[in-house]
Amino acid sequence: MGRSQLTRDISAAAPSPPPLAGPARPIDGDTLALGPTRIRLWGIDAPEADTPLGRQATRLMSELLSQGPVRCLDTGGRSHDRIIARCQGAAGEDLAEQVVAAGLAVDWPKFSGGHYAPAESAARKARLGLHAPARAD
Repeated sequence: MGRSQLTRDISAAAPSPPPLAGPARPIDGDTLALGPTRIRLWGIDAPEADTPLGRQATRLMSELLSQGPVRCLDTGGRSHDRIIARCQGAAGEDLAEQVVAAGLAVDWPKFSGGHYAPAESAARKARLGLHAPARAD
């Protein structure tokens, strides 16, 4: 392969998508919005927003997002017209990990490869959120 062919091949490569960044608002425990763009957090699953733990997860997401702008890296995946991304809060914390660590979402190993399993294990051990003993009302 000649040098000119190599240059053409490299220049033809698609650039990485730019990070999505800015102030965000919560949709639920594993989804947020940056302007009109909806972002599903990579590798986790939170309860539906209309359930008691789903409302708690949404409140936690609201608290995390209130700290300042977020930065999300598009993984290339899509789910129900949402970008699947890994997102960091204003202090650089992994938002998905924060929700899992609070016991308000679970690791989704099919997609994360077990990335959030340690946070889920700690939440389970501490009996937080989804891992709390069932109450008899």
